Amino acid sequence: MGVSFLQTALPTMLSTNDGHCLLHCLPMRGMSCLQNEYPHKWPSFWTDLLGMLPEGPGVVDMFCRILIAIDDDVISLDIAR
Repeated sequence: MGVSFLQTALPTMLSTNDGHCLLHCLPMRGMSCLQNEYPHKWPSFWTDLLGMLPEGPGVVDMFCRILIAIDDDVISLDIAR
């Protein structure tokens, strides 16, 4: 999954009614992509993702879900509770 996938498929997928799986699976894929490809293979991950926000509210919602997935699976694990 790279920037070409995000730029072409994401807006189309968000405009369809295939919601449930998309809303829950895609953020996990985004988080996985971040873990595996950032910063070495995809150094512009954040720039590319932020650049897609003007595509509409669906992309903004997905961006927020990706941030939540990153927090749940990466950031929260590093914080001692």
